[in-house]
Amino acid sequence: DVTLGGDELPKGPVHDKRKDLMIDSAISRSHFPEERELERWAPDEGDSDCIELEKFDRKGHRSWDQFETNAALFGVKSTFNEDLYTTKLERGPHMRELEKHASRIAREIEGEDTEDLHLAE
Repeated sequence: DVTLGGDELPKGPVHDKRKDLMIDSAISRSHFPEERELERWAPDEGDSDCIELEKFDRKGHRSWDQFETNAALFGVKSTFNEDLYTTKLERGPHMRELEKHASRIAREIEGEDTEDLHLAE
């Protein structure tokens, strides 16, 4: 546990210190966004809680199961059933044709030029 007092908290609005940081809503309001050079993110020096991405995907990190952990720590058993939230797709010949048709439409859409910033991403 980490305890913070008023002395450890930043003084004044945080956004004043990071004017170069733009959130999505600010970017989308901009009619003429400027290209910026991307900067590689690096954790603060000595930040031991930050796991490097290359190390995170190793075997040891894949075995964690949030449902199993909740059951062990809190006695909560998940009743999640994917079939309650989705519709099972039929995999017959007709469905394969529909998937081909949808893929063709997606390729056409992805090939179009757009001025919409969200679609252009």
